Amino acid sequence: MPPPFPESVDALQRSAALHWTAIEHYASMAAHLTRIGYAKLGARFDRDAEEERGHLRRVLDRLEFFRVQVSYDHAQPSWPSGDVPGMLTASLSLESHAAIAERHNIVASRSIGDEGSAVVFVELLTGSETSIRELEADIFLIGQMGLDNWLANQM
Repeated sequence: MPPPFPESVDALQRSAALHWTAIEHYASMAAHLTRIGYAKLGARFDRDAEEERGHLRRVLDRLEFFRVQVSYDHAQPSWPSGDVPGMLTASLSLESHAAIAERHNIVASRSIGDEGSAVVFVELLTGSETSIRELEADIFLIGQMGLDNWLANQM
């Protein structure tokens, strides 16, 4: 095992923090949406929470490769209860922030010769960009068909 790159370890720790927040964000929204009657939308965000758990596992595996203990410090999720468009916007902001960090981490990892970490960040970026496209499509559709019609399809 090579000695860890301090820059990579810092980037991986920040990524772990983003993923802890995303897991809590999506899992709590899923429970809320299911409770208020939007079972399909709740199930979708439950799947997103599971996807974030997979992303976190990749980050944790890389930290373990470097034999570094993960930090559990992270921001608490914030989304407006009962306001579905607000929840979508909060999710879009979360994913956009993650994508910016992942792009930066790819470049930073490659600049110090840590291709292994760069590969992890490329995988994470792919997931974030997919989520961004889906959330932007939801917001667009709400604008086209109206919130009530869109929500009727989420029950």
